[in-house]
Amino acid sequence: MDSEIWWTVLDSSGGWKLEKNKVTGHCRIIDPDKLRKAWGRESEMRTAFEKVKNQLK
Repeated sequence: MDSEIWWTVLDSSGGWKLEKNKVTGHCRIIDPDKLRKAWGRESEMRTAFEKVKNQLK
């Protein structure tokens, strides 16, 4: 199935995406190759995604 059915993009930068599952509410970080690099609670993933964005600068 298409990931847009289950996932909402909360933030993106440089091909990286922070997504939230519409059913379970958990989040994941996806790299430019569409591989999951991390998953967990939204607060943890937002913090981790900020670190990713800072490294991309």
